[in-house]
Amino acid sequence: MKFGDLPKSEREALTAYGYDIAAEMETLNEPAPGDPTLDPRYDPSRELRRLNYRTAKKR
Repeated sequence: MKFGDLPKSEREALTAYGYDIAAEMETLNEPAPGDPTLDPRYDPSRELRRLNYRTAKKR
């Protein structure tokens, strides 16, 4: 079922819910714990080097 196929009242309710969730997420000023990709300092290449070093160290 597509969003446009829903009754108008349900579309409006889902849209309002989406705005509520977006507003809640925008008030968070810290990344979610355990998700480094949300940190503005996150650098994928640094993470790959760290994992490679950790793997090589175990050998």
